[in-house]
Amino acid sequence: MTRPTPPYCCALAVWEGDTRHPQTCPEARPEARHGRCPLTPLELYAAVDARRRQLGLLWWEVEVQADISNTQRERLRAGRPSAVTRRRGEEWLRRQAPPGGSD
Repeated sequence: MTRPTPPYCCALAVWEGDTRHPQTCPEARPEARHGRCPLTPLELYAAVDARRRQLGLLWWEVEVQADISNTQRERLRAGRPSAVTRRRGEEWLRRQAPPGGSD
């Protein structure tokens, strides 16, 4: 099994025959990030959850705003989102201004 050479997305890299969860890969650790990688599914879920809590929203409100179902959110939480769910979660984060931002 050979590892690809940079630039590659360390958080999403899957090597032939490698069955480990991306979170166990040393290159997937946040401190090893080189800034070009998108969030892993679990990091995306954590970011959405943190923003949801800041805004005082319930999960169903996030689901409606992001146009995802409860099942899609649960798959994101489990680390198995579809490309559509990932994109909609990232778009929702970009649309939500942090509370206390510039007026």
